[in-house]
Amino acid sequence: METGEPGLLAEKNDLAILDSVEKINRCQSRGELKNTLESSFINLFEAQGMIYVWVDSDWKEHRLVDTL
Repeated sequence: METGEPGLLAEKNDLAILDSVEKINRCQSRGELKNTLESSFINLFEAQGMIYVWVDSDWKEHRLVDTL
C-alpha cells in the first residue's frame, strides 16, 4: 500500500477503498458484511484483524457482533 511518501496511498488503493465502500452499502445481512469486510479491507490494509459493530436499526442498542 505504500507510495514512498508517508500517509499517501497509491491511486489504485483509493479506488479499491471506494469499491469496498460500495460493496458494504449493498450488504443485506451480517454474513454478507463480514465476507465483504474480510475480502476487501483485511487484504487491502494488510490487517491481522478488525472489529465491527452491528447497530440495531432504532440506534438504541450497540453491541459487538463479530470480529475478523
